[in-house]
Amino acid sequence: MRLSDLRDRYAVPLVVLVVEWLVFASISSNFSRESTVYAILNGFPLIGLVATGLAVTVIAGELDFSVASTAAVAGVIAVRVSSAGPLIAIVVPLICGMAYGFLQGYVIAKLEISSLVFSLAMMILLQGVAYVTTHNSTIVMSDLKVSDPLLVRWGIFSLGSVIAIGVLALVGAALAFTKYGREIYAVGGGRVEAISAGVPLQRPIRYAFCISGGTASLAGALTAIREGSASGTGFSTTLLLSASAAVLIGGIGLRGGRGTMLNVALGVAIVQGLSAGFAALYAQFYAIQLATGLMLFFVVILQTFMESLSARTRLRRRQSVRHPKRPVISVGT
Repeated sequence: MRLSDLRDRYAVPLVVLVVEWLVFASISSNFSRESTVYAILNGFPLIGLVATGLAVTVIAGELDFSVASTAAVAGVIAVRVSSAGPLIAIVVPLICGMAYGFLQGYVIAKLEISSLVFSLAMMILLQGVAYVTTHNSTIVMSDLKVSDPLLVRWGIFSLGSVIAIGVLALVGAALAFTKYGREIYAVGGGRVEAISAGVPLQRPIRYAFCISGGTASLAGALTAIREGSASGTGFSTTLLLSASAAVLIGGIGLRGGRGTMLNVALGVAIVQGLSAGFAALYAQFYAIQLATGLMLFFVVILQTFMESLSARTRLRRRQSVRHPKRPVISVGT
């Protein structure tokens, strides 16, 4: 990979993350501590996993609005089956979420429905399912000892953050080094070109939504087990907005076919760092939301400017190759 490609992909989120850290560290001595890094990484099991699946659908040129509701239903399932042990409480919602995501992707690809409209409808439907299955109340695990493994802390890491980072790395490797991952990039980068090259249209979309459903369900299950409870309102639209902000701030292009899981990791770190910074300043929740929105606004503008600059640079290079300047030969008299 060329240095210019690395700059285009990661320069903006890296600069934003470093500046954010320096600003909060200079304002509050409570920020630059081990507990802050732990808090940032501990956001990966929820926002990080949801953002991972959401980013895969965006890379495929689609959008999954149902991730927050999927996480809510998965949390309810995890609590219901928690008596069988933590492993079952994680695996069962994960399988259900992957099956749901695959089915959603199949319907969207087969019927050529707008994923934005369809996933929005599924978001509302799954939210209703979460309300009905919990009777609009909070359900608690019968054995709270099931939560113990997820409450253990190893320095700046927890079991949940290790699982989330491992899943993010696994998805990133699958996208970069497998045929199915390259197909997801291909259909997101250009549908007509991908079809002309022989790439099947339906399969990448099914797999993208399968990953989205699985990661969202894993996020809901890990969070519900850690907290020992679940409710129909456990994951509101705030989770969707936070995950979307992490995806966009991290550098995943909304046009599809662009970005990696490292972009997602940087975006989640920025969003979680913002929350940790304002928490160190004892700020109100609305201040965090306002700051996240403003940061998203400026980062998107900056990324758009850099993309435009890079495109103009590449165009000039191609033109210079096609039409090299001819040397001027002066003829003496």
